[in-house]
Amino acid sequence: MRVLWLTNASILQGDTDRTGSWLSPLAKALKTSGIEIAGIRQGRVSRVVREEKHGIVEWTVPPVRTIHRIRRQIPQQVVIAVQQIIDDFRPDVLHIWGTEGAWGLLTARNLLTGHFVTLLEMQGMLKAIARVYMGGLSIGERLQATDLRELIRGHGVLVNQALFVNWGHAEVEMLQAHRDIAVPSQWMQAQVAAIQPAARWYTNDLMLRLAFTEAKPWNWTESQSFLFVSSFPIPPYKGLHLALRALALVKRRYPNVRLRIAGGKLTGQDGYQQWLAKEIQKLGIGDNLIWLGALKSDDLVPELQHTGGLILPSFVESYSMVMREAMHVGTPIVVAYTSALPLSAKHEESALFFPMGDVESCADQMLRLLESETLSKSLSAHALVVAQARNAPDKILQQQLSNYSQVIEVNS
Repeated sequence: MRVLWLTNASILQGDTDRTGSWLSPLAKALKTSGIEIAGIRQGRVSRVVREEKHGIVEWTVPPVRTIHRIRRQIPQQVVIAVQQIIDDFRPDVLHIWGTEGAWGLLTARNLLTGHFVTLLEMQGMLKAIARVYMGGLSIGERLQATDLRELIRGHGVLVNQALFVNWGHAEVEMLQAHRDIAVPSQWMQAQVAAIQPAARWYTNDLMLRLAFTEAKPWNWTESQSFLFVSSFPIPPYKGLHLALRALALVKRRYPNVRLRIAGGKLTGQDGYQQWLAKEIQKLGIGDNLIWLGALKSDDLVPELQHTGGLILPSFVESYSMVMREAMHVGTPIVVAYTSALPLSAKHEESALFFPMGDVESCADQMLRLLESETLSKSLSAHALVVAQARNAPDKILQQQLSNYSQVIEVNS
C-alpha cells in the first residue's frame, strides 16, 4: 500500500516544539509495518524541494499565502506541483491532515487526478475556534488587547479571529465535498456531522513521541509550581489570562506559587501580549511566572514529571495532545470542561475539571492539588492507566492500518 500525506508540518522533523508532533512517530511506525509512506507540506521555498530520511520521502512546495487564504484560492503553481508528485508516487490513499490549511480544497474542487482514494483527517476546526477565539475577554479587554497599528498591518487578535471566521467557510466547502472523514474525538464528529451528515467515520488516537511513552511517571513532591503549555504566540482561546488570574488567587494562600509557561516568552510584539504584560503587573504576579520558551519533548517531560499539576484552561480543544502527553506521564491535571476535553479523562478520577472560563473554580482545583498528596497521587495513578491503554503505539498503528484498508475497500 502506498500512502501520500498532505500535512501542515514536516513528517521528517522528529522531535519538535511545534504542532504535528505525532506525525513523525506515526510515519516511522507505518514505514516499519511495510507501508510506503511519503508526504507533502508547504514551506518557505520558491520551488519544490525533495528530502528523504529513514526511507520516507517528503516534498516541500511553495506556500498558500495569507492573501490566497483570504480569497480561499490555491495558486496554480501549488496545484501543478502536487499533481506531479502524485503522478510520480502513485498513491493508493491520499491522506489529508487537517482543514486548517488549503490541502482539502485540492480534492474538494477536483483539482487532482489519479487512481487514489482520499481520507480527510480533522485536527482543529477554525469554524468552532472562531466562536470562542477571544477566550471570554470583555469588549473593553478586546480593545485593550488590540494595537491599532496591527489593524492597519492586518495582524492582531481581532484580525486573526476574522481570518478564522473566513477560513471556516473553506472548511465547510472541504467537509461537504468529502465522505471519508477521520476524527480524533466524538466532539469533533458532532461538529463535522452538522456540516456533512453523510460522512463515513474513521477514528484513531494520535501517537505520542518516544520521550513520553518511555518516561518515568510523575511522583509527588511538595512542589508549589504549575505548568501551562501552548503554542506561541499564545492566542486568547488558550486561556493563559485565565490561568494568570487563577494564579493570583492561589498566591493569596501560597505566596511562593509558580506558573511555568512553556511555548514561548512574553515579547510584547502584539496587542494581546502587551495587554497580558499589563494584566500581570496589575495582578502582582510577575515574580511568580517563569517563561520557559518553546520546549521539545526531552525538556517538556521533566517539566511534567516535577510540576504540581498541568493547568489547561482552553476554551476549545478537539483533542489536546498536551493533555494526552501529561496523562501518559501521570501528571495531575486541572482542566476546563469544554469541547473534547471531558472525553479524555473523568472528573475527580483522572483529572480535575472546572467550568470553562471560571477563574475561581480553576484556582480552587489548583489549591486542592497543593493541599492533598492523596488526591494528587490518585489522579496520577488513574491517568496513567487510561493513557497507557489509549495511546499504546501498537494499538494506534493497527487502527491506522485498518483505516487505510477500510477507506480503500468502501471506495472500490
